[in-house]
Amino acid sequence: MPYMQEIYDEWAGKGLMLLTINLGEGSSTVKKFMQNYNLSLPVLLDTDGAVFQRYNAMGIPTTFFIDKDSIIQGKIIGAFSSKV
Repeated sequence: MPYMQEIYDEWAGKGLMLLTINLGEGSSTVKKFMQNYNLSLPVLLDTDGAVFQRYNAMGIPTTFFIDKDSIIQGKIIGAFSSKV
């Protein structure tokens, strides 16, 4: 998440949309996590797993790269070890 926050901070004003999705937890749990780690990027709550299933995510975390035409251009399963 810290790398995602860095990317969000660097690119949000340049047209990049970055959206994180939390699977299964409620808003109070997510809010507490975001505050504890000083994160400000947007979070979608997927409390019933519908988004996870729709995108056929294979693990947590999974990162999707979706272009401006809403076409998935790539997918990475697992945490980022750096922001590059």
